[in-house]
Amino acid sequence: MTVGPPSDPSSPDPYGAPQQPQYPGQLPPQQSSPAQPYGYPPQPGYPQGPYGYPQAPYGTPPDPDAAGKSRTKAVWALVLAILPCCLTQIASVVLALIVLVGPRDGQSRGRGMAWSSLVIVLLWIVGVVVAVVVGITSIPAERDSQGNVISGGEQLPESVRVGDCLDEDVSEPSAKGISVTVIPCDEPHPGEVYDEIEIESISYPGEADIRQTAEAGCAERFEAFVGTPLESSELDVSYFYPTRDNWDYDGMIRCIVVPPEDVTGTLEGSGR
Repeated sequence: MTVGPPSDPSSPDPYGAPQQPQYPGQLPPQQSSPAQPYGYPPQPGYPQGPYGYPQAPYGTPPDPDAAGKSRTKAVWALVLAILPCCLTQIASVVLALIVLVGPRDGQSRGRGMAWSSLVIVLLWIVGVVVAVVVGITSIPAERDSQGNVISGGEQLPESVRVGDCLDEDVSEPSAKGISVTVIPCDEPHPGEVYDEIEIESISYPGEADIRQTAEAGCAERFEAFVGTPLESSELDVSYFYPTRDNWDYDGMIRCIVVPPEDVTGTLEGSGR
């Protein structure tokens, strides 16, 4: 019987016996298996995180429905801002603020309309404040039964009468404004209406023609009121004249006598 050399424990057994560990307590080597992916397959719209797990983005994904609702609120805010009502404008401000504090995700949410709504509401507020201030300061004048002013106040230009004394700068001819301040003639005043000229024309003749008529007509009527010719008087003449805007309801020129300083009482027959 032939005895062969001792077998090498590290070489495979020709008879198919399992390989024994070289050292006691050593586990046999594990067979490597193909690498398996961890986690879930990539999801569309989400970045891939480590180990194959989908990584959640910061915040929430855009919601197209939310953007559409925001634009609808902005449209309503703009419509309500235009309406001349306090309650609708309050609702407009609330809707506009909801749109403006919404998420900024790059979608069209109607922010431009929201800002426009706030601007319109602000303009309404300014207009109301101006109207209130004008209403408080524009106190109408009071007249007695003969038409004389007994309490100063504002008067529409077409309502100014001969004999009214004015409490405003009338040193230069001017077109009729929104209102004229009249006061009783026994108070110091810088001007007095002494005559009026009606322009006999159906259509507006133009500012140049009106002023030419006013200068000639007021100078001609001056002496009859004051008692001395204009060229030799220390007083001056001014006038209110109509414009194209108020021509349809008032085509009168109102002549004004202007003293060098404020006077008390009428200048009629003063001879100055």
